[in-house]
Parts: sequence; structure tokens; C-alpha cells
Amino acid sequence: MKTRTLFLILAGFCLAVTASAQLKPTPEQLGSIYYAYPGPESVQTPAPEGYTPVYISHYGRHGSRWRTADEHYKVIVDAFDSLQAVGGLTPLGEDVRRRLHVVWEDARGRSGNITPLGERQHRDIALRMYRAYPEVFADSAVVDARSSTSLHCALSMS
Repeated sequence: MKTRTLFLILAGFCLAVTASAQLKPTPEQLGSIYYAYPGPESVQTPAPEGYTPVYISHYGRHGSRWRTADEHYKVIVDAFDSLQAVGGLTPLGEDVRRRLHVVWEDARGRSGNITPLGERQHRDIALRMYRAYPEVFADSAVVDARSSTSLHCALSMS
């Protein structure tokens, strides 16, 4: 019994050390669903010798998009504007306020839409498929694409 307990403690410790070494997120990765993940760095596995790829199945999520409501931006901008009006911002706060206004001007009216990065992410996925398996996209290729009815998903699909 003591051996088994010691083994479990040691295994747990090894797992924790390994996990902590691998799970050191960058500040960007801490953005959760707003993290624009990078494309893969690995090379696609070619078809085995003597086989020809004839089909690709891809299930994807929409690309990077703007926040789902303008209010998500506006509430923060308004808070910084209110603080600035009463002299409640430090020089760093003033800089953040200025940058928030730049973001707000860019984001205004685009709630939920795909960003240019989101468009590029899907173009890159298609390009990787085409380069890895050009024979699947021969002249007689048929692409059957489906999407939910939300605009950002339909745009990502297209």
C-alpha cells in the first residue's frame, strides 16, 4: 500500500512538473477566445506510397472577428473619457485612452464581423490544403461547404 501511494505521489509530481513547463502562456495566449492562434508550424503528412488523396474533410470555426457588440468597446471608451474629464488619468491612462479611441474608430459598426486577420486565417487554411493535396483540387473537384446562418461563419466558409 505504501509503495502504491508513493508511486501515485511521484507520478503526480512528474505530471505537474511536465505540465507547468508546457503551460506557460504568452500574454497573447491569455486572451482566451480572442487569441488569434498562429497557423501550424508542422508539415502535412503525405499520403502513403501508392495511395492518392481523393477527399478532404475540414471542420472549422469562424476566423478572428470583432467583438460581438459595439457596446463592448464603447463602455470602456466611455469610462476612460469620464476619468479624463475629471483629471483622473495618469500619463499611462491618457495613452491607453488614446489607443482605445483608435481601436473604437476601427471597430465601430463591425460587431461580430470577420476581421482582416480572420479572412487571412481561412485563406491560409485553404492554401495549405491546396499545396499539400493538389490532386484533390483537380478540374473535376467538387467542394461542398456548409455554414450556420451567422454572417461571420458564412464569410469564413466562403
